[in-house]
Order: sequence, then structure tokens, then C-alpha cells
Amino acid sequence: MSQTTLNRIVEQLDELDQDQLCELSKLIAEKTEVVEPEAAKASIYQRLVDRGILKRLPRKSTFDWSSIPLVEIEGKPLSDTIIEDRR
Repeated sequence: MSQTTLNRIVEQLDELDQDQLCELSKLIAEKTEVVEPEAAKASIYQRLVDRGILKRLPRKSTFDWSSIPLVEIEGKPLSDTIIEDRR
């Protein structure tokens, strides 16, 4: 769809009443299936197990990474230092 077509549709939204907007919302929801990231990840892992690439599904970590305090470092970003060291 071109940007012009999309802009035209957006402009026409202002002309719709509440019932029409609700109906349009339902149609859009039917056309666009939203896959939750966790569900997508589980599906991928399950396919890998089914194909024999993985022996079992990975366990979910129960560790709370947010409990670890961030450490301030001086100088250039740590990622730059790591990349340089690997060269």
C-alpha cells in the first residue's frame, strides 16, 4: 500500500461514527494476528525439539536481573573496549 493510500484512509477515519470505528477495529483485529513474544519463542523452541535440533526446551530463568546494581565506568563504552580487545 502506498503512503498516499494510507494517508487517505487516515483522513477518512474522522468521518466515521463510533459504531463504524468499532466495526473497523474488529476487522483490523481479525486481519492482524498479534503474536506475543513469549508465545512466539515457545513455538520456535518447540519446533526445534520436534525436529530433533534440541533435546529439551530450555528452562526459564528465575533469577531477578534487576536486583543487580549497574556499575558506572569511566572512559569509552565497555562494548568498544571489548571489540578492540578481540581484534
